[in-house]
Amino acid sequence: MGALFRVVAGLRAGLLVMISLLTISISTSVVYRADLTSAYAAEHSGAQAGGVDRETALRADLLGIDSRPAQAQWRNWAVLGGAVTSSPSATAWNDNARVDLFVRGSNNELLHRWLEGNQWSGWENLGGDLRSAPSCVSWSSSRIDCFAASNTSSGLWHIWWDGLRWSAWEDLGGEITSAPAAIALDVNRLNVFARGRDGALWQLWWDGTHWQGWSSLSGAINSAPGCASWGPTRIDCFAVGTNGRLFQITWNGSRWQPWLDIGGTPNSAPSATAWRPNRIDLFVRDQRGHLSHSWWTGGSWGSWENLGGNLTSAPGCVASPAGVRIDCFAQGFDNLLDIDQGLIHRSWN
Repeated sequence: MGALFRVVAGLRAGLLVMISLLTISISTSVVYRADLTSAYAAEHSGAQAGGVDRETALRADLLGIDSRPAQAQWRNWAVLGGAVTSSPSATAWNDNARVDLFVRGSNNELLHRWLEGNQWSGWENLGGDLRSAPSCVSWSSSRIDCFAASNTSSGLWHIWWDGLRWSAWEDLGGEITSAPAAIALDVNRLNVFARGRDGALWQLWWDGTHWQGWSSLSGAINSAPGCASWGPTRIDCFAVGTNGRLFQITWNGSRWQPWLDIGGTPNSAPSATAWRPNRIDLFVRDQRGHLSHSWWTGGSWGSWENLGGNLTSAPGCVASPAGVRIDCFAQGFDNLLDIDQGLIHRSWN
């Protein structure tokens, strides 16, 4: 009887040891998976403003927890693909998730597709012979204007949508050495900016009836400009200066203010968008190739926020008119798979 008791006790002890080892193994596996998740998220996602970051979400998924916040947040990067050869430009003319996206194609043509709700259209070829990335702007549901540097001259080309059809391309002249930046100051009022041969910022504007001549806004810039307007008496333009930092010039409704050094160390031309008075969202590719974001709220600039991604071009970002969403696009590259991603997209909504 005593021998039988000793055998049972031995079996029980062995079983406890096996359970303990199994528990340690499961715990180690979960921690290891979480650490891999953390490393991947840190490399490929970056922080998510106004919501739960990707690492937290993935850790929560491992534990079966719903981590979705109730408020707006930055969504994960999505790959749109496409054979593109420039940074993108996007416009938004309503708050119903309508975004029009433009880019230069592999034959220097202007390509267009649009997002309606959650559905992307196919690509539409608008022709042209572009030397630069396009810049497009909309001031109503029946009007889009697109601009780009011409590949057959030193000037600026223009094409527009009138609600029914696209126009032919027209040459607006000038001597520009960068992609343009276009803004709609008001209904039927357009301003277009580009770097000139002298390295200064130049402006061309439409008064509703005629194009006014090119005029210099001075400065010494090393990139294409990025411009935004939050009302008919305000324009803000940004560009990388010769010292590698971001500079800003502002029109206050009566005159242009002096250039202002606002710092930062961007690795691309900036993209700016505005969706209410005294609110500007500014985006650049940073030195690590990530999308970086800062914002102006009327008194100061926010700290730069890392939105991740692996960008191979300057970003193109747009806010909906009421600010219910922001969409950012860029060319991307997948380091893990070592492949070109074409266009990539991240939205805040």
